[in-house]
Amino acid sequence: MVNFAPQTNSTVKIRNNDARIQQVVYRNGSVWATHTIFLPSTNPTRSAVQWWQLATNGFVRQVGRIDDDTGVNFYAFPSIGVNQFNDVLLGFSSFSTNQYASASYALRTYYDPLGDFRLPAFLKAGEGVYWKNRASGNGWGDFSATQPDPLDDASFWTIQEYALPHVGTLTNESGRWATWWGQIAVTKPPNDAFTNSLLLTGGQGSTNGTVLRATRESGEPNHLSASVGSVWYHWTAPTNGPVVFDTLSSTSQLDTLLAIYTGSSVGNLTVVATNDDSNGTLQSQLTFTASSGTTYRIAVDALARVSDTASAFNLAWIQPQAPVITRQPQSTNVIAGNSATFSVSAIGVPTPQYQWRKNAANIAGATNSSYSIASVATNDAGAYSVVVTNFAGSVTSSGAVLGVYHSATATLSSYSATTNSFTLTVTGVAGYSYVVEATTNFSAWTPVATNVSPFSYTNIMSTNFPYRFFRAKY
Repeated sequence: MVNFAPQTNSTVKIRNNDARIQQVVYRNGSVWATHTIFLPSTNPTRSAVQWWQLATNGFVRQVGRIDDDTGVNFYAFPSIGVNQFNDVLLGFSSFSTNQYASASYALRTYYDPLGDFRLPAFLKAGEGVYWKNRASGNGWGDFSATQPDPLDDASFWTIQEYALPHVGTLTNESGRWATWWGQIAVTKPPNDAFTNSLLLTGGQGSTNGTVLRATRESGEPNHLSASVGSVWYHWTAPTNGPVVFDTLSSTSQLDTLLAIYTGSSVGNLTVVATNDDSNGTLQSQLTFTASSGTTYRIAVDALARVSDTASAFNLAWIQPQAPVITRQPQSTNVIAGNSATFSVSAIGVPTPQYQWRKNAANIAGATNSSYSIASVATNDAGAYSVVVTNFAGSVTSSGAVLGVYHSATATLSSYSATTNSFTLTVTGVAGYSYVVEATTNFSAWTPVATNVSPFSYTNIMSTNFPYRFFRAKY
């Protein structure tokens, strides 16, 4: 169409050529083609980009358009690229009364509905009025090329034409154009390649991942009977013993395959364990006996290629370790009415659970790493212990004795004397502090020693005190 497409800041229109097929590619068993069309078919008022996916027998698998049915935006001069996943990129020129002639593109992912493309976007917005009106019209070149990136066959490169600012006064032949190239990336897992496997650490953990556009590598084994494309992790066992890997916490309903290997390259792996559809679910779970210090390679795969939201998974692992108590509960003495607390520290995988006991009987509700009694009574006296448990085993702490005293009153005993000293023993609540006071008149008491019960105190004779009396207070 001669001088058909509009541009801003000018009444001069741009030639859109005709509706012939501009590019055909064969990819993934289909023929893909694109061309400019003019709508409506009689007395057209706009141009659009039309694309096709055809079977080799001519059957139309899908067809669609990049079109603005309001007639504001015109699209023309398309090129098409298809990657290994059947993602499709269209590169084209766009025109409008509110923009200069621009380089644009639109993406269709393999999981978009049939016939759909994402909304058009600028690759490079036009910068000036284009005016090179000759006998054949204000010609706009068909400089449009789109290809998948040869390095990963996933992302795309496209090169498109756009208008540059005119030179000097805006007159016929002052318009200029240029081409702009760019890469349109699509999402791929960072750990798609074996050499880019992600590190997992510790005896227990979990991580989120995706198999969206994951691929098979040359030499990669089939994980069970089928493989669409895997992602890789590596984990070094911290200790000997059984370990469990699973995708059971995944919420996307992805039908996962799970495989564990040893080996240093994707083409030289030894299978350790595999699983699909654990316990009637679409998720996977496997168990194997790990050797301390050995690095294991974990592949998560899928039975079918699915959409972005259905490609996510949760990978969890645990190497159970029976609990070990690192700090035992300690005995204590308490005056009735005061509080008492016992505590224990333990490690284990998975995280241990606790059950406190008094005189070997379970205490209801006492299931934390510490146990407190807010107001101790005499009948709380006894031996306290805690059983620490996980599904790898259990261990019982040593007993911690709780002594309960009616009061903190101290007694003085074990008196002895020499020619120049006098010694006594203070006995109160064990572990509590007491002060020894002295007087000569029973009215003025002077502190002479402070210590933790039980303890001895020796008073050295002095000519200042012909006699002296003592007492001990909590």
